[in-house]
Amino acid sequence: MVKNDIKKLKIVYVAGPYRNKNFFKKLKNIFTARKYAKRIWEFGVGAICPHSNTAFFSEKNNDHILNSYLKIMSNCDAIFVLPDYAFSFGTQEEIKLAEKLKLPIYYYWQIETLKYDIENNKLK
Repeated sequence: MVKNDIKKLKIVYVAGPYRNKNFFKKLKNIFTARKYAKRIWEFGVGAICPHSNTAFFSEKNNDHILNSYLKIMSNCDAIFVLPDYAFSFGTQEEIKLAEKLKLPIYYYWQIETLKYDIENNKLK
């Protein structure tokens, strides 16, 4: 049953590297994102994890997929940035949009800060 307080639910977007020509490195990126997304769900908020949703989709649709996720991210309450983000074009675009939208940005080393902010209702 859906609760009446659904509008109060906070959603955190998980941003981080996905693409890699090496299958096993791509798989590592997916599992890293899933690990952090699971932890965020455990904090009592929703997590959008693009790495899981479109895992192994055709590389021909990269621009469409990234733009679709930027649209989804614009409706989230915060973003959480994974390790190795500096080497990812898509993640850099997600960070730029988050800054433009003034969304709170939490980096992987700030996971406990995110947890604290969630527990203390500090996500806007």
